[in-house]
Amino acid sequence: MASLALRSRARTTLLFILAALALTAACSSNDADMTSPSCAYSAAATPESFSNTGGPGTITITTTSACAWTISSNAAWLTFQATPSGATSGTGTQSVPFIVAPNTANVTRGAIITTPGNNVAIAQSAAACAYGVAPESLRFPNDGGSRGLTITTSAPCPWTATSAQPWLRVTSNPSGSGNYTVQFTADEYFGASARSATATVAGARVNVTQEGTGCTLGISPTTQSIGGAGGVRTITVTANETCAWQAESANEWIASTGPESGSGNGSVTYTVSPNNTPDERAGRVIIEGQTLIVTQAGN
Repeated sequence: MASLALRSRARTTLLFILAALALTAACSSNDADMTSPSCAYSAAATPESFSNTGGPGTITITTTSACAWTISSNAAWLTFQATPSGATSGTGTQSVPFIVAPNTANVTRGAIITTPGNNVAIAQSAAACAYGVAPESLRFPNDGGSRGLTITTSAPCPWTATSAQPWLRVTSNPSGSGNYTVQFTADEYFGASARSATATVAGARVNVTQEGTGCTLGISPTTQSIGGAGGVRTITVTANETCAWQAESANEWIASTGPESGSGNGSVTYTVSPNNTPDERAGRVIIEGQTLIVTQAGN
């Protein structure tokens, strides 16, 4: 009987000890829950958008004082001033300054700042296109030829090249991007005085001049009349020996019968077709800027 009582008392004592241990563990767990904070985070950057020149910004992490955090940037051009390696950490609410480097490319770009809460997107606009064109003007001899205009850009920016005159042509790529040399070709020119044109390259206006032959040329007469039946007439050309010239008719009913070109003194013969209308008509023969007016009576 005594042995049975001892065993019962030992069992009761063991149960009491186990219950006490369980209560202690429960209390410890409650104490831990009360001392470990539940961390919530939010993050915001000022500003979130930058021009192509870049500049400083600030990201603010908001949380309770005991909560730790680490932030990082996924772009080499966005660095935190606290740690230029690209990551920083701390506890509680803090503001961290950062720097956005200039964007020299002609495309927009973005970066992500990673935080324990929300990630923050940073945007930066593209670089503005800046162009240089050299030389600022072109000059061609009267026998024509090719000249180049060099385009330089601050980024791979697009450009076009055009000419306002048919005798001046773009003979390389008329459009492209980035640095390039555009070739212009001028036709041969028989005029006595210089002529000019305008080229537009990467938005810049380029003045183009082509030298004349440097000669003095005159024609005689400057007006002629002919009957309705038509006929043949002659123009006298007076010029120095090295002065080249070319004659052309502005009307289908006036045709040159020779010669159409020459140098120095000479003459041009032309034929006027019959006028099959009752109305008088007028036409022109042009020799290096000198104009003969031909008037024909009606039939």
